[in-house]
Amino acid sequence: MDYQHSHFGSLGTEKTSMTVGEQIWIPSIAASTSDTFDGRPSLRQNNAHSSNVVADSPMARCTVQTLSQSGQQSTESMDWIFFDALDRVLVVVLEQTSSNNNNNNNNKAESQWLLVPQERLAIPGGAHLMPLEAIVAPKESPFITAQRLVERRLGVDVMVKATITAVVDVDLPTGQVPDEASANWKFLGRFHNLPDHGGGVTYGYLFTSTDTVGSSDSAQYQRLSSSQLRNALLQQDATIADIRSVAILSLALQYQSLQEQST
Repeated sequence: MDYQHSHFGSLGTEKTSMTVGEQIWIPSIAASTSDTFDGRPSLRQNNAHSSNVVADSPMARCTVQTLSQSGQQSTESMDWIFFDALDRVLVVVLEQTSSNNNNNNNNKAESQWLLVPQERLAIPGGAHLMPLEAIVAPKESPFITAQRLVERRLGVDVMVKATITAVVDVDLPTGQVPDEASANWKFLGRFHNLPDHGGGVTYGYLFTSTDTVGSSDSAQYQRLSSSQLRNALLQQDATIADIRSVAILSLALQYQSLQEQST
């Protein structure tokens, strides 16, 4: 699944379009030839007394599952709504370009964090800032998805000729970055989107570039210094309103701060 003209990576062929605000989202389906969900189902489905599919699409599935909950006196059955979605990657982009300091003739690295202004359907208040985002095609390595996302959105060749397969057979890939790519890539973690109510995992990555990448158009990208990004994460006006973005950006800031302290 892909959303062209937004922050998603290209993963398939165009289907239909949907207008949201001033943006055109064009969904496209990858590795799916039916109208049913093609991702990993909730693990709870194995333990449910019954499971009823309420809605199904290649991108997501909503089910009502009857689960047992043991109390002090008896065991009760309760209906839970589960929402399964395809896995995603979030890529934080850090530009570290050198600027000449005329006072001591030293080159000083300037750090800028590149974020995407994006309107979210369920969050009011206009555009919010996010890292780059893409949906992982079923059975594809999350790191391959992350590389293709950066290549497509920023126009830079980042595909690493590394010992990593594009297709994974395990149910839940780790998302780790191979050694050949560690100079520019850092794996920040793997997080379950709805741990109590469904499936779907978000993989976080930090991509560091020594060149200016992407467009200078503020409508497409917004660049923040480290202090500006830290303030945006702490302030209460919800410039960064998505909890996944807050978590991944906070981890990227912490990692970069530790790197600077060690040099």
